Amino acid sequence: MKSHVRQHFGTVFPLITGNGYTFDLIDYDEKLDCKCAIRTKDIGYVLTPLKPGKDRVTAFIDFGCHEEKFMDPERVAHLERILDEDFNLEPINPGDKNRDMKNLKSCLRPFSPDDLPMIGPMSYYPNVIISAGHGGRGLSFCFATAKIIEDIIE
Repeated sequence: MKSHVRQHFGTVFPLITGNGYTFDLIDYDEKLDCKCAIRTKDIGYVLTPLKPGKDRVTAFIDFGCHEEKFMDPERVAHLERILDEDFNLEPINPGDKNRDMKNLKSCLRPFSPDDLPMIGPMSYYPNVIISAGHGGRGLSFCFATAKIIEDIIE
């Protein structure tokens, strides 16, 4: 993306790459009866209920990673230990070694240097509107970002 923008517009955006982790907790006992999203301040993970018996965990950012599929097994194991401690989780099927790693994924999340999204027209190309650098909040900010872009266009 960076070279594409440089080639066509003669500029680059100062984005910092971060690699985030996400996975689903499936079929847990009643100890984890999550009714709303839970965010921890000290550890940095979010637990979001998707449907009964299925919750999504999103956590950690490893900065400076340029590989979309990079996944540090030690970070995943650390997060599993944190969840076990925080919620005293027990799988429905004890002995299932992959209980916390259903749908395990890592993905790149581009951040701006000041951690604020870059939204607006390019100074030399006012007909080109940029929306980048949302980090791990792209889906959370998408409706507000769309409204800002709509206001710019009108």
